[in-house]
Amino acid sequence: MITDFKHTTEKLKQQIDEIGRAIVREREVITNWKVYNGDIETGEAPDLDDSTWDSLTSWDEVDVPSWQRISVKIPDQYEGNPVILSLRVGGYDHKLFNAEALAYVDGVLALGLDAYHHEILLTENAVGGQEYLVALNLFWKPDFNKTVWQPNPRGDYPDLEKITEIQLIDRSLERFYWDAKTAFEVAMSLDENNLQRSQIIGALL
Repeated sequence: MITDFKHTTEKLKQQIDEIGRAIVREREVITNWKVYNGDIETGEAPDLDDSTWDSLTSWDEVDVPSWQRISVKIPDQYEGNPVILSLRVGGYDHKLFNAEALAYVDGVLALGLDAYHHEILLTENAVGGQEYLVALNLFWKPDFNKTVWQPNPRGDYPDLEKITEIQLIDRSLERFYWDAKTAFEVAMSLDENNLQRSQIIGALL
């Protein structure tokens, strides 16, 4: 019975992971960032003239401190759905790290950006064609000439491919995923011979 359950739990974990990946129903990469290498006051202001800023060609080449800005337009097919902005700007020659920055939407602070926090909710009910001004004030990135990478004792670091995109989210699937993931993790924390472990896994099947 335990052997069968080991095979079952491995398959169940794979299925839950697949559900997690399906939460994002559609995605669109955004690449037309502008960059100002250096610091300025009110770099997040919607009325700031950034017409003389450079086009960002690589997240690896931005300085610290620096500002990045972009106008994000909601695709018409996202109408009526939750939309988030995913800001995986990478770790500069190391995919296990994300730069750290303050992220603003339409001039309002929305998120402190790091490896574990890189998604901003733009809207729960998207309007096709609506635009949002996103600004990043980047203040830290790892310098691997000085910093030695160490394994994370709490578990794996997130895999952060350098990509920024807007994503259409399936909230119903998202809720189901987190319920299933939490229940599965609770079950796996119990002893293999624990009856509740078998009951939880059975309910997830």
